[in-house]
Amino acid sequence: MIYTFECVDINNESNKYDIKQGTLGSFSIDQIKKINIAYEQANFKGKTKPFLHQYIGGASFFTAMEPKIYVGLKIITKQDETLAIYISNTPVLYHSDSFFKDEKLAKNILKAFQTVLKMSN
Repeated sequence: MIYTFECVDINNESNKYDIKQGTLGSFSIDQIKKINIAYEQANFKGKTKPFLHQYIGGASFFTAMEPKIYVGLKIITKQDETLAIYISNTPVLYHSDSFFKDEKLAKNILKAFQTVLKMSN
């Protein structure tokens, strides 16, 4: 089964996934130890290891105080390497329409990975 998204292609038949936004490259599905949705603070993207500066979230009464973030998937490999798949093309405000759109896509991609991982075990 092949899943194709703008930011990643997942190919169960070849046991590979190709990251097109984030940590670019082709990686082995069976080397995934952990995968989850993560939110990276926009001002740190590309300056440190992926998702080192994550936004945890919380209630804010002033939308001007909400930080801009990138929605993505954080993958930890069996070699303890951190890989990033960025869903957001540009920084989004937490709890904005763009945020919810990107988060929904991240959930769909995560579900595809979970399906493929379950089939490979």
